[in-house]
Amino acid sequence: MKTAPSQMSVFSLLKEKSSAEFLNVKDSYENEWSVLAIHTKAVQHSTWKGLEYTQYFALLPGVPILAHWVKVINAGGKYLLNEKWITDIFLSGGSLKDLTLTLSDKGAESAYQAGVEEQSFVDINGSRISSSLSSEKMYVMKSKDTEFLGAYMNKEAFEVISERKAGPLAKPGFIAFDERSFDGRLLNKLHYLEFR
Repeated sequence: MKTAPSQMSVFSLLKEKSSAEFLNVKDSYENEWSVLAIHTKAVQHSTWKGLEYTQYFALLPGVPILAHWVKVINAGGKYLLNEKWITDIFLSGGSLKDLTLTLSDKGAESAYQAGVEEQSFVDINGSRISSSLSSEKMYVMKSKDTEFLGAYMNKEAFEVISERKAGPLAKPGFIAFDERSFDGRLLNKLHYLEFR
């Protein structure tokens, strides 16, 4: 899982200077989250040279939820208004065929097995991803500023893609884990959480 500005591929991101640290961060309700902060400074990329930003991946002890967001330290002279943050999550199981994406729309569900054929999905907010190897399901929730939350799968890959407006502080997106099956949009109340 990674978040980078548009026009910066995974390979370009790996060429840049990054460091990581563990932090504790409070949300708007004073809950203390354990956070992995990955600091990146772009020095190689022609478009984003000078950009410094931090990706945050936060866990609330005792709660099966991952929050993720981005904060810009220095935009490197770049105007962010029309730019986007792209978050990619590459999923795998024992085999891709162990994974299933279940979409829910007005009470009707449709399931799609990964690792079989090429398929694209344009709105997976509230959908669940399950594995034949685990009883837990994964629910991917968009953030308040998400413009696109979709998925792509083929015989070799299963990717969840989120695009949100670039700005100095992105709103948090969430991934929840639960053994129960439900419409993940029930978790939209998480949007009230903010991080400083």
